[in-house]
Amino acid sequence: MRGTVRERQPGVWEVRVYVGRDPVTNAPRQVSRTVRGGKRAAQSKVAELVAEAKQGRLGGTDASVALLLERHLEALARKGSSASYLYRVRGLVDGKIRPTLGAKTVRKLTAWDLDNFYAGLADEGLSASSIRQAHAVLSGALGQAVKWGWVPLNVAKAASPPVVRSARIVPPTVDEVRALVAAAERRDPVLAALVMLAAIIGARRGELCALRWTDVDLGAGTVRISRSVMDLPGRVEEKSTKTHQERTVALGDVGVALLGAHRGQVLERAKLGEADLAPDAFVFSARLDGASPVRPGTVSKFFGRVRDELELPHVHLHSLRHFMATQLAARGDVSARTLAGRLGHADASVSLKVYSAFFPPADLEAADHVGRVLAPAP
Repeated sequence: MRGTVRERQPGVWEVRVYVGRDPVTNAPRQVSRTVRGGKRAAQSKVAELVAEAKQGRLGGTDASVALLLERHLEALARKGSSASYLYRVRGLVDGKIRPTLGAKTVRKLTAWDLDNFYAGLADEGLSASSIRQAHAVLSGALGQAVKWGWVPLNVAKAASPPVVRSARIVPPTVDEVRALVAAAERRDPVLAALVMLAAIIGARRGELCALRWTDVDLGAGTVRISRSVMDLPGRVEEKSTKTHQERTVALGDVGVALLGAHRGQVLERAKLGEADLAPDAFVFSARLDGASPVRPGTVSKFFGRVRDELELPHVHLHSLRHFMATQLAARGDVSARTLAGRLGHADASVSLKVYSAFFPPADLEAADHVGRVLAPAP
């Protein structure tokens, strides 16, 4: 490492230290400081900067945060990240991160900058969950920048994104679900069947849209959930489930009857339209041949119209998943492991944590049992 000292005016010195080449542009980089005092103070500052440079604390790049984010997205694509994940990240980058932080130099970015950015997002009305997603993107990009030698530290680790607090689950009542299914039936029998199935098996929206008839075994009364679909511009993408695990769930008598009747209607429509239904056709499709799934966004918009018709603003499509889970939890004879299996949770503790308030209180029963054991003999 080399350093230079130059007196710009009496008692004011400029010190420069060569710190290597920019890892992005390959241009030589120097760090300069202004020192007031005698020449000895300037030389001492040079020695200090040389020591910092040798420790890697003054390296880095003059590249912008915007360039880092682009390189990070390219790296994610090379690693095989799904198109749906890249689409979500791109939305956060272009919609929220780049407009505010994109012009900043990566090596000058601070934890304060990030905390100020998060506060701004909160002022815009973004939820804590959405802000933490933006934080995750920045932390991932800066972590990659450290590996590339662009910056010595990941400043996102020192930032303080908001804490996500779990919202209290308020599932719809049985009467509300019945009313929703009836109203959906009046509008669109195909999507009404999807709504009813969502309440029976508690599958996620994308999982329901991804179901094919090859996943349904009416004889065994089961349905296999192994895929999901996500909306992308101009198309939908099939992908694995949220936990990347396949599961088979029982339909029950009502579920079997529902899908049996639905299949009969699908076959009848295909026949009237002179179309052939492929064996692996999608269960819920706007096409007569079932060649493409109904779009998740279409399902949500449809459910929103049904909900608004019934004036149930607190009920969302995902609420039907909560309905199934809380109904089973309240029975008292369904274990958390069984519930987790139907919901597709990788760990039963997740189901227990989310729906613990709906399991019958066992604490009082346990206390009564111990009390009876210790009660004086008659």
